Amino acid sequence: SESAEFWEHACLQEEQHVSLEAIQAVELRRGFEAEIQNLQQEVYSIENQELEADEERIEISESAEFWEHACLQEEQHVSLEAIQAVELRRGFEAEIQNLQQEVYSIENQELEADEERIEISESAEF
Repeated sequence: SESAEFWEHACLQEEQHVSLEAIQAVELRRGFEAEIQNLQQEVYSIENQELEADEERIEISESAEFWEHACLQEEQHVSLEAIQAVELRRGFEAEIQNLQQEVYSIENQELEADEERIEISESAEF
């Protein structure tokens, strides 16, 4: 009888322990699911930033081409205003250089975003 009570008590303790572990496992899974959802949201946000960066790079590139073309036309068209055209071209070249620096900066941001997405992806897979 004492042996039966002992084993019954031991079984109840084990059931409580298993139930507690099951509850902890469910809570852990919910935490992981929430973290995965946060990481997926972060990936979505990064992808949106990349799309915006692509659009901005296209606009910058088109703007640089426009200003470069405008500069060449101005130099060819106005021979009497050659000095002014050269000064204008220098301003355009500085603007083009600034735009190219912006493109470089955006590309660096994209590389950082790619690295962050890889880390997030690896973290989500873990």
